[in-house]
Amino acid sequence: MSWRRVKAVLKKQVIDTLKNRTVLIQFVMFPILALILTKTIANGNNDIPYDYFITMFASMYVGMSPAVAMEGIISEEKEKGTLRSLLMANVKPYEYLLGIGFYTFVMCIVGVGILAIGGQYSGGELLKFFIIMALGILCSMMFGATLGIVCKNQMSANSTTLPLVIVFAFMPMIAIFNKSFGKVSKFLYTQQVYDIVNNLGQLSLNMERLIILAVNFILFLILFINFYNKKGLLDN
Repeated sequence: MSWRRVKAVLKKQVIDTLKNRTVLIQFVMFPILALILTKTIANGNNDIPYDYFITMFASMYVGMSPAVAMEGIISEEKEKGTLRSLLMANVKPYEYLLGIGFYTFVMCIVGVGILAIGGQYSGGELLKFFIIMALGILCSMMFGATLGIVCKNQMSANSTTLPLVIVFAFMPMIAIFNKSFGKVSKFLYTQQVYDIVNNLGQLSLNMERLIILAVNFILFLILFINFYNKKGLLDN
């Protein structure tokens, strides 16, 4: 593996993001919105916990932004032909995926930092917040990469991804009001993110929760490998 080629892919994604503000917005939209609502509504309102909007948007952010970013990058470059050019330039598929994966992870962590500032977390709560958000982001990225390979083009990718990520992102919210949904959503990584972030001071990263997160990641990884072996990065 050539780290030079990985860095080249990473640099390309940074340049593309600077040219396409829409991509940049999706990394910070939820965190900034949560920060604004926290400062304007929750701040000074004794009826609402100060981090109410932070915890609400955390699972939504994890469920949507990383998946949409990975799917969008892969499907767009497949459609425009830039991915074929990269692979013809001796960039290995795993080097490409590592490059865009690292880029997406770092950009999402920036959003997590904004959420952490809004929630005013510190010490153990801050560490736990970053750990659980990072684990959720990794699950979501693998999910998005799988969708990027499966879909034929950017239009079909967007129409397929949006309903799926909405389910993952909003299931924890629905489960609050419907216990039947809760029996299902507890197996989703977004539900685990929501539960832990919503109880940072009391809830520990117990083995059951970590196992659920690990199973989610492994399942998405298996699906990714399966579809990759069947379709590759270029096959439409």
